[in-house]
Amino acid sequence: VLWYARYGHDPADTDDRRAARPWYRPKAEPAFEDMVIKLRRTLIATRLSRSRPAQPTSDQIRIVLAAWDAAAAQLRNLRGYCSRQGRSGAPGV
Repeated sequence: VLWYARYGHDPADTDDRRAARPWYRPKAEPAFEDMVIKLRRTLIATRLSRSRPAQPTSDQIRIVLAAWDAAAAQLRNLRGYCSRQGRSGAPGV
């Protein structure tokens, strides 16, 4: 349901279903079955797609590496602080 609300909902889907099935016309919201059908179709289309997923850009790679280096530096600082305090390690580290 969350996936459908964020990514899968398309008013055209409901319009198409109303046109094809007369009993569906009074419905104001898609049914759970509609959400599952849309998810299945999306998964199948993704599996059958020949295109590769988008690759990260050089800038994105640099940002991730910089964040990784900053986290490693913070961990080294924390370990150094703990050793100066006479502790074997930080809690949870």
